[in-house]
Amino acid sequence: MKCKNVFELCTDFLQGLLGRDAATIAETEIWSLVSKLEIHRLAPGDILCTQGHISQSAYILVGGTIDGCVEYVGDTRTKTFSLQSGAILGEICLLTGLPHTATLRARDNAELLKLSRAAFVTLLSLQSRIPRILADLAIARQTDDETYLEHLPNLSEAAAHHEIAPTAIDPLSGLAAFCRFLLDARRA
Repeated sequence: MKCKNVFELCTDFLQGLLGRDAATIAETEIWSLVSKLEIHRLAPGDILCTQGHISQSAYILVGGTIDGCVEYVGDTRTKTFSLQSGAILGEICLLTGLPHTATLRARDNAELLKLSRAAFVTLLSLQSRIPRILADLAIARQTDDETYLEHLPNLSEAAAHHEIAPTAIDPLSGLAAFCRFLLDARRA
């Protein structure tokens, strides 16, 4: 029964992302995605990811609320925001190797679908509009986070600690790599 639950969560997410076009995705293709997903649950106050750290997963928020906070070096103000069901989290970190741009914490009980790189590639291949929608989202976030990339506390220390390539830190190279990945996935 758990798989059916994940199937329904995926179907709801795709409906929210694509509207009527979600109906063009075959059930077998959705099951292919479901087979690569894990359910990840957070209790109130649990941290999903920490600003400046790197992870190998992206997430789709399917229940609850996640609050985000971005801190800047030498600046006492922080940027805060909230994410609701349907939000995709961590995809830029997963695909580019860039550190997370925010700390994300569950406001209440939250349920997420955890995507590995393989699951994310499967998601991109489900419908031709998905790569473009996610590229637009990534570009909007990149623009919004431009200041963050210049002022991430201890960015070089985070890079050394996680052994990422110095070029992955460059915001333009990271975004370019993400867009190239999206275009390649669309052609496949």
